[in-house]
Amino acid sequence: MASNQGREGAGADTSAAVDTPLAVLPQNQLGQLRELCKNCRLGKHKHFRAADRKQHLSELLGYFLIISSGIISALLYFRLLAKTAPDWLTIPAVFLATLATILSGVQSFAQLAKRVETHRDVGNRYLYICRKAELIIAELLDRTLDPKESALAIRELIDEYDVANRAAEAVSTSQNDFLFAKAQLVNAEVSPPHS
Repeated sequence: MASNQGREGAGADTSAAVDTPLAVLPQNQLGQLRELCKNCRLGKHKHFRAADRKQHLSELLGYFLIISSGIISALLYFRLLAKTAPDWLTIPAVFLATLATILSGVQSFAQLAKRVETHRDVGNRYLYICRKAELIIAELLDRTLDPKESALAIRELIDEYDVANRAAEAVSTSQNDFLFAKAQLVNAEVSPPHS
């Protein structure tokens, strides 16, 4: 007992955490951390899928704009240089120019590049929170972290999760993104260590 009193003066006594039987570990904390990990994985998959989808759309629009600009230039160049070119060549050029202008406006208005970046940032935030939660679970199961100290760490993680959720509100995901993310969780069967 004297050695424990000596340790109290130097710092916290960690022998209680090391000697805690597994049955005494707070299952509500473990459950809370596991649920947080599951929600973070769901958010990560959902936002990375949305980012990939919007990136793909941005690339398709960009390729179309580049190709249509080339075709328009070629048609107009051919029309101006070839005096015998038929008049109907201006119709596809005008149609493509109008379509390219509309799609360019849509691409600018949608701010796809910014949304892709935000989705990836949110997905990475969720991933980071999940990894921290998994570390706390491992420390609890290894008995290297006192359950009382873990409560503070869990509160901090929940605050970080709240911040990530607020950032996620700036960019929407679709129902298909959610279903994809849910399927990823089922297929992966990867979860934090269980007791």
